[in-house]
Amino acid sequence: MSHPSRKETIRHFTDALNENHLVKLEKYLDHNVQKTLDSQIVYKDLKEAHDYYTQEHANINASHWKVLNYHDNNQPMNTIKATVTHNGKIYNTIYTFSEAEKIQHIQATLDADKH
Repeated sequence: MSHPSRKETIRHFTDALNENHLVKLEKYLDHNVQKTLDSQIVYKDLKEAHDYYTQEHANINASHWKVLNYHDNNQPMNTIKATVTHNGKIYNTIYTFSEAEKIQHIQATLDADKH
């Protein structure tokens, strides 16, 4: 079963993104956070994450992230798997947490079945 505060961390993280409160990222993301999208590295530290989400907001007028649901079955202890929508696309996403309970890795894969 997933850690309830981790789901709350993910919710606060997506809220911060949606509200463009990027100064709050360090509250939710580990300093060496890494995000991969379809096996390609998107960013590999907190500064790059800030730059990436700043650019997302600059490029897309209605940039919006939403967690559709969580998958609690058979996940390692430090991860949560979720289905996330962003700008009309659906991603299967695995969040890995550090010992400090911050998001350390985001692994997103476009859900080809939903497009």
